[in-house]
Amino acid sequence: MSRLYLTAVLGILWMLLVSGCLTEYVERTTNPPRANPQVQDEGPPEEAEIDLLNVSTDKDIYHSAEVMNLTVLIRSSSDVENVTVTANGINGRMNIEKTLNLDAGENGMSFTYKLPRCNVCGGIRAGTYDLTCEVSYGGMTVKNSTSVQIVQ
Repeated sequence: MSRLYLTAVLGILWMLLVSGCLTEYVERTTNPPRANPQVQDEGPPEEAEIDLLNVSTDKDIYHSAEVMNLTVLIRSSSDVENVTVTANGINGRMNIEKTLNLDAGENGMSFTYKLPRCNVCGGIRAGTYDLTCEVSYGGMTVKNSTSVQIVQ
C-alpha cells in the first residue's frame, strides 16, 4: 500500500513540475508581513551581479598570422546560465561570441584567434590594436579591454 502511495505522490509532483506549476527562483523578502498574512508581496527574483575582472593575452607582441590566446576572468555573485561573452577588436576583424554558464565566484574562459597578416591583402598594418570584451546577462553588460601590438 505504501509503495502505491509513494508512486502516486511522485507522479503528482512530476506532473506539477512538467506543467510549470513549480518554478525555482531566489526569493527576496523586503516587505514586512501585512495585516492580512495571506497577501504578501514576494518581490522580484534576485538578479546576479557580474563583473568582468580582467582581459589579458598570452603575449604583448604578436607577429602577423600568429595565434593569440585571449583570457577573460569573470566574477558572478551566483550561478547563472546563458551568459554571452564577446571579444571584438583589430579594426573589426576579430568578432567572437560564446554563450556559457557561470558558477558563483570567479570563472575563467579563453578565446583563440589567428591574427590576420600585416600587409595590404591582410587588411591591417603593423601597430597597436585594442581588444574589447563584453559580458552580457539579462539587461546588464560589463566591458573591459586590453591592447596588443602586431608586428610583421
